[in-house]
Amino acid sequence: MARITRKLHLIIERLKHKSPRLAPRGCVTIYVAEEEVRYEVPLEFLEYQSFQDLLRDEMALDYDRVKLLCSQEDFGEVLDQAKAECEEAKRMPRRRKQFDYVLLN
Repeated sequence: MARITRKLHLIIERLKHKSPRLAPRGCVTIYVAEEEVRYEVPLEFLEYQSFQDLLRDEMALDYDRVKLLCSQEDFGEVLDQAKAECEEAKRMPRRRKQFDYVLLN
């Protein structure tokens, strides 16, 4: 019985000191507002101007975390706008780059 109690205590101690959850592949974790609500944002959203403006104006680095000082409502609006821009970009056909080939002797 003492061995089980000791093992259980060790497991609980490990869980207390466990590192924070990692974001899924292709996402970045951003904490928003004073409540530090956690969002996992796709990296492709960072390309859009509205998101870059928000990061430039409201970002604070808190230890090893990205934190935005704006309200959740403001962040939600920018997130919706970035989603819409991303969906629009996916619908548009991509143009192939045309290259001029030069033969070198």
